[in-house]
Amino acid sequence: MREIKFRGKHQDTGEWLYGVLCISSVHDPNICWVDEELVVIDTPIIRPDTIGQFTGLKDGNRKEVYEGDIVMTYVLFVDEEEMQREFWRVGEVRFITGGFRLTNCTNYDDCRMEEKSDIQPSPKSTFSFPAYRSEVIGNVFDNPILINK
Repeated sequence: MREIKFRGKHQDTGEWLYGVLCISSVHDPNICWVDEELVVIDTPIIRPDTIGQFTGLKDGNRKEVYEGDIVMTYVLFVDEEEMQREFWRVGEVRFITGGFRLTNCTNYDDCRMEEKSDIQPSPKSTFSFPAYRSEVIGNVFDNPILINK
């Protein structure tokens, strides 16, 4: 079974925190349940816009992959002319249509991300990615320039 955990940036320090997501009570936003214990919180601890769930996957370096991570993955395929094509795809991990997929992707000729490939996905494309052939190179909160090259 996949481990269910989350990460988010601390409201004040900006440090990444990892663990169980605490959902506030509907009746009192300062009360939530953590591991079946009632917890009272005076102020929000995590910036809600930075919360991402662990995908259950680890990249080729055994680093955990979370929603919001920017991942570079190696792609090898045979085109319509039966020519073997290879490139590096960089995209953001999001939960879409029942699974974790890469979105906002750009394809590069090599892993240095210096020259874009002549094969580019449409802006609305999403892709599955083999985690073992991928590498987490940043995230959309700390490294947004990686996704907007």
